Amino acid sequence: MSNTFLRNDIIYFFLFFTLLLSHTVTAQEAETKRFKHTISKGSGEINLLLELGNKDISPVLLETLRNQNNGEQILGVSINEASSGSEKASSQGVAVEHLTLTVTTGEDTFVYQELSTKTKSLLAKVDTETRQFYYTLLGRTGSNNITGSNLHGTSFDGTLSIPVDIDLSDALNIY
Repeated sequence: MSNTFLRNDIIYFFLFFTLLLSHTVTAQEAETKRFKHTISKGSGEINLLLELGNKDISPVLLETLRNQNNGEQILGVSINEASSGSEKASSQGVAVEHLTLTVTTGEDTFVYQELSTKTKSLLAKVDTETRQFYYTLLGRTGSNNITGSNLHGTSFDGTLSIPVDIDLSDALNIY
C-alpha cells in the first residue's frame, strides 16, 4: 500500500479485528496484528501480508475480513506525531492525500485508489492558498498503544476503508 500523507509523522497501520470481524465482539476477544512497515515522513509502503516480527498474514484472513465488511478492507491506524510539530499533544492528526492498494494474483495486478475515513478537513498544502477537502485521521497523545510492548485491540486513532472488488484469498502480494 503506497501512501502520501500531508504530514511528517509516523503512521502505524494494523488490522483491528474487533472492528473488522463483528460489531458484537467483546474487548476480551479482540486481536490486533500490527504490520511490519509504517508510513514515515509523509509516505511509505506497507506489505499487508507481513506482520511485525516477520510473521505472515494469510490472504484468506484478509478476504474473510473484506467479506465481513461489505467488500471493504478496513485498517486501524495509530498516529505517532513528531514532538517538534506545531500542534498540541491533544490534537494529533494527518490528512491523506493519496493511497494506492496494489493486489497481485497469479492472473493479474489490481490497483485501488479509492479510500475513506470517518473525517475530512478543508486544508491547504504548504505554500498554497487553495484549500480542498482531504480525508483525515485524528488522534491524541497517549492513544498510540500499538507502538508499545502491549498490543491493545481496543485503542486506535482512526480507520481507513478501501473498497476492494476481488477475492483476496489467492493474492500473492498486497501493498
